[in-house]
Amino acid sequence: AWNKAVERIISEVNEMTYTRRRYKDLHVHEKADALFLTFQHDLSRERDPQLHTHIVIPAKVKRISDGKYTSLSNEKIFKDKTLIDMIGNYELAYQLQQRGIKVHFEKDNLELTGINQTVKDIFSKRSKQIEEKLKELGISKEEINRSFYDYIKRTTRKEKETLEQNELDKFWEQQLKQAGYTREKIIEEYERANREFQENKKTLSREEEKELLKETLTDLHEQYSLIDETTLQKEYLKRIFAKVNEENLELTDYDSFKQRFQENLQELQREGYLHRNALTLGATSIEHSYFYTEQQRQIELSNVKTAKELANKQYAVQVDKKEIEQEIEKFQQEKGFTLAKEQSDAVHKILDSNSSILVIEGDAGAGKTTSMEVVKNIADQKGIKTIGLAPTGKAGEE
Repeated sequence: AWNKAVERIISEVNEMTYTRRRYKDLHVHEKADALFLTFQHDLSRERDPQLHTHIVIPAKVKRISDGKYTSLSNEKIFKDKTLIDMIGNYELAYQLQQRGIKVHFEKDNLELTGINQTVKDIFSKRSKQIEEKLKELGISKEEINRSFYDYIKRTTRKEKETLEQNELDKFWEQQLKQAGYTREKIIEEYERANREFQENKKTLSREEEKELLKETLTDLHEQYSLIDETTLQKEYLKRIFAKVNEENLELTDYDSFKQRFQENLQELQREGYLHRNALTLGATSIEHSYFYTEQQRQIELSNVKTAKELANKQYAVQVDKKEIEQEIEKFQQEKGFTLAKEQSDAVHKILDSNSSILVIEGDAGAGKTTSMEVVKNIADQKGIKTIGLAPTGKAGEE
C-alpha cells in the first residue's frame, strides 16, 4: 500500500515536470520527464516505527519534444506540493481500504482507525521531542515555516544506530507492557474498527459527487471570484476526506476519481452552471484553468453595470482642500505619526474629486487602511454615510 502511494506521487510529480527556455521575451515551458531516485526507511532515530520514503529528483530532465536533457523548471511542483501530498494520502487511504483497513484523516495526516492514542504516543517519541523543543522556544508548529521546522529536526536528532529486528521487537514490547498494552490487545481493537468499516462503508453516487462539487465551488466563491483548478482540487479532496471520517466513505482508485472529477466539471459546464477560462503563456507553456459559477458571473456583470452607470455621474459632495489638510493634521497629532505623501494624496484624491468611482492601489502595509480612516473621519463630520466592505473578516473589522 505504501509503495503504491509512492508510485502515485512520482507519477503526479512527473506530470508537473517541465523545462523552460527563453523564446524572444518570454519564458516558455515545455513538458519533460524526470528521473526519480527513492530510498526507504522504516525507523526513526528514537526507535519509533516510522515508514517513510525519500524521493530525489536530479536537476536535469529529458525534454519530450526533442529528447534533450536540460534543466528542471520546478515552479509548478513547488506551487502544487500540498496537492501532491493530498493525492499521496488519497492513494494510501484507497490501498489500505482495499485491504480491509479503516482509516481516517487527522489534519494533514492519514491515520489507522482503532489504534489507541496511548499506543500512538508510545511510538511517537520523535514527534514529542520536536514539540517539546518548540515549546521550550515559546513557539508553535503553526507559527514557523518549513525551513525553521527542518532546522529544529536536524538539531534535535540523535545519531543513527543499527539494530536487529529482534532487538527492536523486544524494545517495543517492553514499552507496550509498561503502558499496560500487549500486541494482542492492540490487534483486537484494530480489527474491531476494521469490521465496522466493512459493515457500514458507503460510496458516492454521481449526483452526490456533483452536489459536493457545487458546495465546494460555492464556498470557494466566498474568497475568490476566479477559482484555479489546483485550489478546487484541494478543497474538493478535503470534503472527500471529511466523508471518509464521518460517513465511512469507500474510495475509488485515484485514476477513476480524477476522471470523474473532470467529467463532473465538464457536465456542470454543459449545464451552464460553471464556466472555465484557460490562461497560457506562449503556445507551449503551462496552461492554468480557472473556474467560476454562473451565479458569480451574474454578480460580476452586475458590478460592471453599476460601475458603468456611476461612471457617468458626478459625486455631489466635495470637501474643501483646507478642511482636508486640517483633518489630516489633527489625525497625525492624535496618532503620533505623520502620513506619507502617498497616503495624504490618497485622502485628497478621494475627498476632493467629483468622480463616482475611485481606485486606490497599494501593496500590503502601504497604508491604505490608515488613509481610509482619515477619509471616514471627515465623511462622518460632513454627515456622509460610509460603508466598509472587505473579502475577509479581519479586513472588514479594520
